[in-house]
Amino acid sequence: MNTDDTFDLLMKIAAYDQRTIGDGDVLAWQEALGDVVLGEALEAVTAFERSETAQRRRIIPADVVQWVAWSRRQVVEERHTEAELERSRAKALASWGAEPARALPPGGIVGSDPTGGRNESALLRALWDETLPAPCPPKPKGCGSEPGQRCLNPYTGLTTKIPHPARMRDAAASS
Repeated sequence: MNTDDTFDLLMKIAAYDQRTIGDGDVLAWQEALGDVVLGEALEAVTAFERSETAQRRRIIPADVVQWVAWSRRQVVEERHTEAELERSRAKALASWGAEPARALPPGGIVGSDPTGGRNESALLRALWDETLPAPCPPKPKGCGSEPGQRCLNPYTGLTTKIPHPARMRDAAASS
């Protein structure tokens, strides 16, 4: 994002929270936003301002970057067809043999295992079936979804593919 785009973004933000904008603000936000493009950043501001968080504090660059990263992940997940997911699931199940933990690469499927290694099958079940039999803890650790329901994104209220880590820990502890 160039300085003009960053200024336009900060103008939209200022319309919500009445902040003043100077050259230093524009340069700092531009640096912090990295590869975020204006359209994504504007969507992130709208999503933030619709959230409960906007009632408690002002938006910061990390909020924009985090929302854009989440949004990009959602786009990638939506591109996977049911057939691709089923092939992936069948391949992992075939690789399990007698030990389900063999299907996980070091560090877990998503980079870390929120179950702390106690029950990797709960993590796998959550990633493939997208739901868990355990309820999701209430905010701020989760979304409060009921057992068998998918977790919700805190910014948009839309369902997510991956449950909150606290929910996976609870599911692992109960199984």
